[in-house]
Amino acid sequence: ARQPRQTIVAQQVTDNLYMLGSDASGEGMRTGGNTALFETATGVVLVDTKLAGYGPDILAEVRKITSKPVTTIINTHTHFDHSGANTEFPDTVDYVAHENIKFHMARASCQPVTNCDAFTGANAKYLPATTFSDRMSLFSGPDQIDLYHFGRGHTDGDTFVVFKAAR
Repeated sequence: ARQPRQTIVAQQVTDNLYMLGSDASGEGMRTGGNTALFETATGVVLVDTKLAGYGPDILAEVRKITSKPVTTIINTHTHFDHSGANTEFPDTVDYVAHENIKFHMARASCQPVTNCDAFTGANAKYLPATTFSDRMSLFSGPDQIDLYHFGRGHTDGDTFVVFKAAR
């Protein structure tokens, strides 16, 4: 029997930064990894997209917070619980990831665990177009986001995301 669909709960961190996660009353990451929602002057940046199927739920949470479009999605690593809903967002989104993440997402074989099956054929358009190796900054001023890769951790593309103004 399929488990009931879990609800996403938004927790406000700062004026323009939110964490979309599972209801804290239960155990585990039932919706996949947490998703950061960062509202910039021109749009919304998401960090990770949870399990496949949660794109509409994430977009519904975005609409509760702002009418601005999702412009950027940062993936912190390749696992399906962090990039599973990438293909459920508008084609206009700029996907950003470490170069190793893009490499693994584009592989022909998904072993060891990646989410590469989701990015084949016509869905290759959801592969990250913007990549980095060690460090990269997105935007500037209060919207600045710094991305760091310190080497292999959970995967060989793990990305540390810093919302500079939020500290």
